[in-house]
Amino acid sequence: VGRVPAGVHAKLLVAFVGTALLVVVVGVLGLRLLGQSNERVETLGTLQVRAFAYGKLRSDASHVRGLLGQRVGGDFYEVFPDQNPEKLEEGGLLLDGAIASEAELLPASTFPDKLLFQPPPEDEQYLSRIRETGQQLARKLQQILDVGETAPEQADSLRVEAELLAIDLDQYATELANATTARADALIAQNASAYEHSRNLFIGVAAGAIVLALLLGFVLSWSVIGPIQRIDTRLAAIASGDFSGHVNVTNRDELGALAANVNRMNDELQRLYKALETTSQHKSDFLANMSHELRTPLNAIIGFSQVLREGMVGDVNEKQREFLEDILSSGNHLLSLIND
Repeated sequence: VGRVPAGVHAKLLVAFVGTALLVVVVGVLGLRLLGQSNERVETLGTLQVRAFAYGKLRSDASHVRGLLGQRVGGDFYEVFPDQNPEKLEEGGLLLDGAIASEAELLPASTFPDKLLFQPPPEDEQYLSRIRETGQQLARKLQQILDVGETAPEQADSLRVEAELLAIDLDQYATELANATTARADALIAQNASAYEHSRNLFIGVAAGAIVLALLLGFVLSWSVIGPIQRIDTRLAAIASGDFSGHVNVTNRDELGALAANVNRMNDELQRLYKALETTSQHKSDFLANMSHELRTPLNAIIGFSQVLREGMVGDVNEKQREFLEDILSSGNHLLSLIND
């Protein structure tokens, strides 16, 4: 990150934009998962409506099949054994009429205006069979009504054929209702599984986004804090008079430029410090040499003036003594200046 040729401002901006994008990704994923869940709920509602309508269709078909079973199997006459056979036959014909009326309603119940929804293509094949079989059954029952009084034996034969059609009709309606119920159950199971999968996916993506955001913040912050700490350590060493080292910052941004300037400042201060040490040494050498060179003749001046003043080499008059006193006073003053 430090070696990327971009400014610190740009890197911080990238980090903030990256974090914002992670939040957007989590939000978009959440909306997508909610949309999918809503679609499954709507589909399930539609399947439940279809299952209810097909269940009613199956109930009507089963009812018609049951009534025909009573007429064909003789149960109708066994229920009323004490009745007059002619009246029973008349009642049976009335029952045939009721069965025919119900059978006529079955084909109409397969159309969208009666179902109150548009059946999907996979249901239409069952509905077309139910519609066709129901129409055949209605025509067969109408034939029974037409010959019921004049040809009872033919009517009985037609009832057997009608019962077979009713069995097929009930089977088709049952298959349709069971298939729709199975799809609804499968969708419920899929919805539960999808919810668990979506929840785990959302938690995983959210956790991954948090980890990536923290990692991005850590990496970027360390790419800024690390060089600052190294520069601060180098500046503290320079302040204590240590010019022997350099700060090592590989950043190609403002911090890298700052580190390069600190290194140049360190080298320049080291050069100036060495120049000052050399100048100080020259000064010390100069003062020592000058002190020695000035003390040697000054000691002779003071010493010989004292000898002359004391008259060790001959008498001196007052004027000469006065001059010697001035020479000694000036020599001692000059010696004190040199000592200082």
